[in-house]
Amino acid sequence: MKILNINSSLKLLFYLYITFLPLQDIKLFPFNIGKGIFIADIIFIPLFSLWIIKLLFHRNNNPFVEKNIIYSILIFISVFSLATLFSKNSLRSFVDLVGLIYLVLLFLLSVDILKDEKTIYNSMKLWVIVALSVIFIGLFAFLISILTNNYNSNNLLMYDPIKKSIIPFPRMNSTFQTQEMLISYMIITLGFLFILFDKNPFWLTGIPVVIFGVIIAFSRGLIGFLITWIICIYAKIGNTIKKFILMPSIVLFLFLSISIYVSSKWILFPFEWKVDKQTEQIKISFGISPGQREIFNKTAINMWKDNFLLGVGPGEFTYQFKNYVDFDRYKNSWSALENIAEVDPHSTYYGALAETGILGFLSLMLLFSIILYQSLRYINNRTIVFLSASFIGLLLNGFICDIIMFRHLWLLFGFLYAYHQLNTPLQQSDKI
Repeated sequence: MKILNINSSLKLLFYLYITFLPLQDIKLFPFNIGKGIFIADIIFIPLFSLWIIKLLFHRNNNPFVEKNIIYSILIFISVFSLATLFSKNSLRSFVDLVGLIYLVLLFLLSVDILKDEKTIYNSMKLWVIVALSVIFIGLFAFLISILTNNYNSNNLLMYDPIKKSIIPFPRMNSTFQTQEMLISYMIITLGFLFILFDKNPFWLTGIPVVIFGVIIAFSRGLIGFLITWIICIYAKIGNTIKKFILMPSIVLFLFLSISIYVSSKWILFPFEWKVDKQTEQIKISFGISPGQREIFNKTAINMWKDNFLLGVGPGEFTYQFKNYVDFDRYKNSWSALENIAEVDPHSTYYGALAETGILGFLSLMLLFSIILYQSLRYINNRTIVFLSASFIGLLLNGFICDIIMFRHLWLLFGFLYAYHQLNTPLQQSDKI
């Protein structure tokens, strides 16, 4: 089998993977909350098999990344494996371990396929076209719901009647399971759009479409998107225009950050106001209680304190929650929230502490730090700045969702390191 044919087939399958990656609201084989096998994962099977064949028969073409990133990944997987071994339920945690290994292989595979500039930019173009299609699908569903005044029967949207006083419209999640997942995907898309915009002004037209779609999604993930936007604008736009875009963006980012922090910690219930005609006064009353995310964060800390080194086990937060949550302390919250249907850490960092302990948390921070450090070495390269901006946006959103299991995060790592080796080939001693 010729290496040329193998490379062509790998690229084709990789393009198919990118195309079907956003279809994450369709679980072929669901395991538990937030996990499942998607259409893209089925495509990964022949993609990975062909990649292994290439490695076996064409060893001179093995992929390489710098040793420090490989070592940090190995440390992370090793700690993850130990946490699985000592988990409260090793079988359930093993599913998460397999998922993590799959994502690492996806990263290495993508670095190998994205060897040349043409393949990198073709992959980015395809990614952006698919992302824009996802937004148009969601916007069409949004338009139909507004015209029919039916907010509850469309799987592409999410409407919460309890929060209608704050969010009076249905929020778009399109082909993703949640708004946070959609926005995290669009954070990477925004970085790609700025890279393509550098090559061709035509791609500028996609940026307002992505921004509008993210606004309709209206999630806490907006803060990650905004920080990516701010970095990209700072790197791309001239000083005159920058003054009119940067400051409003920074002010909006700070306002959203404070609002998200407050709304994550507390909920108000029930809100009432009465007019006293005799005294001509308005009396306002409401109750205050910890919010859902605050409950999850405090419970995660309780799990970590009780299982300091290796946590309760990967994926076990959902099942161990009832053993560590303070039901008496949060009884008012349960009433106001009408019970909590979905139990999930909703945070990469709190989740890592609870499920893999201090060792898992530190190994995760090591991995992120090395990737960020490697990117900062190329601070004068605007393409890598845009890719790093997407990574920083996802890191920030790690406080509100579990980014480590996002397939698109590991593909972003692949694009970053593929572009590293494209511009600064490593010495032989640094290859693995």
